[in-house]
Amino acid sequence: MKKATTILRPAGWLICGLASLLAGCSSLDGVPREAGLYAVEHDVPTRLDGDPQWERETWEERSNFSPGVSFLIRDSQLATGSPEQLIQLHKVGWVRSEITPAGEIQPRAGSQWANARIEELRVAVQLSRHDDHKDVIRVTPLGALTPGLYTLSAQPPAGIQARFGVQWPGVDRRAYAAAHCVDRYPESPEKYRTCAEQDLEIASRQLRVHLVKPEAHNLPGQPRQLVVKGVVINTSDRSSRIPPLQGRLVNRQGVVIKRWEFLTDTSSLAPGASVPFETRVTNPPLGASDVQVTFESFQPSLGQTTGQGR
Repeated sequence: MKKATTILRPAGWLICGLASLLAGCSSLDGVPREAGLYAVEHDVPTRLDGDPQWERETWEERSNFSPGVSFLIRDSQLATGSPEQLIQLHKVGWVRSEITPAGEIQPRAGSQWANARIEELRVAVQLSRHDDHKDVIRVTPLGALTPGLYTLSAQPPAGIQARFGVQWPGVDRRAYAAAHCVDRYPESPEKYRTCAEQDLEIASRQLRVHLVKPEAHNLPGQPRQLVVKGVVINTSDRSSRIPPLQGRLVNRQGVVIKRWEFLTDTSSLAPGASVPFETRVTNPPLGASDVQVTFESFQPSLGQTTGQGR
């Protein structure tokens, strides 16, 4: 593949001819002459896709676009038909683990970053075809892009994609990885799923939550506190991650009047192991009748009478 370049909009044909000898050239209407993927800032298109060596050498320039960047795709394969299902923009996922068909969690193989292309990482865009160049499509994100890693792709028949960054040098890598965590399923048609989905699936099969009776602390001159304690037990013969827990206070009618999230002191449990937890609620609603603790996004698994509001 020919090495890609940044294409500058020329002031006239003479400048365009000279620029084309050095770095390629755009036409007078700002449309790149060569097929490919381009980021556009201040009406200047910058090539995104190229051979692997070029992509490594130019990553510094392609990783620091502004949140307002838009894109152009030029490819003869896209000159007809509807591009809506072909052109997509996604956040890049951070791969945590490999999951076997039996549900076993294996160490990650290959790159830690993946073009997962799952719905949870998809970025909404507006597509518009150029009036004079039917093979050119402008891709405009619906809103400013947040700092991070992205993949712009045009699926077959074009079959091209490119990775780039928006203010990536200043991004907290750990925070980004946690927010865009995926697991890889190499032998499944659905190659990637969010880490939260896997954690909750495992939790529903392997983990149990048990509560002890909540403690109400009403000391003079201090805010009322409800202390909720319990234990998470791994009832399976496999290690399991512990997803976030959710606490709920419920009134006598069964209506949830307060909810909150918290974590245990460890992120995983060995087979048969357990971990205690404690969480406190300051000034709990007086109408609370029961406490429920379960895994985030699951239905309540256990309730305990609080003694409040009786």
